[in-house]
Amino acid sequence: VLPGPIVVQVVDAFGDPVTEIGRTVTARLVEGTGALQGDTIADAPTGSAIFQNLRVAGAGPHRIAFVSGSLTPDTTAAFAVTQQV
Repeated sequence: VLPGPIVVQVVDAFGDPVTEIGRTVTARLVEGTGALQGDTIADAPTGSAIFQNLRVAGAGPHRIAFVSGSLTPDTTAAFAVTQQV
């Protein structure tokens, strides 16, 4: 499990929070081998999405992208999984 919770702020091109009923954020593994597990979709009606239990199955370097509708996705810095429990 990744250290968490992971909080994603949903903002528009001007940096303003996007608050919208039904807004969700999806987490996707975009670099590395293995799979992203846990709850990969979180509600964000107030402009924040909270991911409580994301984990990566697969050793090595990884990056996760967070996507919400037509907004520009954001991607984590690379991080390494060195041992699976």
